[in-house]
Amino acid sequence: MTKSAAALLLLILTISSARADDEMAKFWEKYNEIAEKEDHVAAWNLLERGHGKRDANIHLSKGYRLLLGWGVERNKCRAALEFEEAERQGSLFAFTYLHYIYNGAWQQIAAEEGNPDALFQLAEAAWAAYQVGNPVTPFSKLLALEHVYRLYKRAELAGHPKASAQVVTIDSHIRKEKGHPPVVEPDFKRVICDVRVRR
Repeated sequence: MTKSAAALLLLILTISSARADDEMAKFWEKYNEIAEKEDHVAAWNLLERGHGKRDANIHLSKGYRLLLGWGVERNKCRAALEFEEAERQGSLFAFTYLHYIYNGAWQQIAAEEGNPDALFQLAEAAWAAYQVGNPVTPFSKLLALEHVYRLYKRAELAGHPKASAQVVTIDSHIRKEKGHPPVVEPDFKRVICDVRVRR
């Protein structure tokens, strides 16, 4: 690619990004106008129309309204789904609401319900702990690796896109310790909200 072609591509991408930013700025301006009038139904309807946009704040706002029943029937499990999507898209506030819904234990409980992101986060933490020799890991390397494997395998069964590669990695570590990967069943169950594997 020539320098002029690269410069033109960069300009096109910059213009597209600016248009998208401008579109979202107008969207939020309209939303704030409606919200200030406390027209909760209209605010909800606007969020629903904007649902396809890649904006974590739309999911955050929808989750908040579902939690409070503003403009839509109150539903904390639907709210949890919106907060989980907002968290997946990088919202820093979504995690706080998830812990509120799950009484401070979102990762643990959502993992039981088959949430792929919660399972993957628990697996990543367990793998990191194993690698640094965290004192809370079992004294047996094999038991620690089997625990990590189970978490990654459950994340894979729930549909997390990055889990499969980690399952292969941990499998090879287990075999180096003269072990065999444990059989893992997709034993997800409703705890606070429904099972929600991603396929």
